[in-house]
Formats: sequence, structure tokens, C-alpha cells
Amino acid sequence: MIKDLCHANSLPEEAVRQVHWLCCHEEVATQIHSSTAATPTFVSIMVALLGPNTATPLRKCGAVISGTCCRVTSYKECDSTHKEPTHLS
Repeated sequence: MIKDLCHANSLPEEAVRQVHWLCCHEEVATQIHSSTAATPTFVSIMVALLGPNTATPLRKCGAVISGTCCRVTSYKECDSTHKEPTHLS
């Protein structure tokens, strides 16, 4: 998948730092096995690229992965100090 991603989007393979499924392993297996050409199924992935400038052109028009045009967004780190809301009675 990394070679396909890089070739389709004119990226060097060294630019890809990490590819991570955004669902559990069992769901990935189920989605892949149930996918057909007539009724494709999709799973979300996170692709970490080296450096902010690598993804800048992709944010404008998206990236192609396995023949599918995908949107590209910047990673936003979660606030680790996030607190649960307080419920009032």
C-alpha cells in the first residue's frame, strides 16, 4: 500500500513514517473480506508523513490510495488534560 500511495501521489517512500488502521483488526478483516467490486467497503487509515510540507499539496486536492480519492487533513493532537463534563443536578 505504501508503494501505491507514494507512486500515485508523487511522494518518495521515505516520506511515509507510519500507516495505522483507525479501527480494530477484526473490523479490518471483516471489511476487506466483504468488499467486492460491485459493493466496495472502506476502512479509515492514518498515514503519517515526514514534515508538514510533504502533505501541503495533498491537502488541496486529496490523495489517491488504491485508486480511491481520499481527503487529507492535518493531525490535531488531543488535549491530554481533557476533563469529563460536570453534570449538575
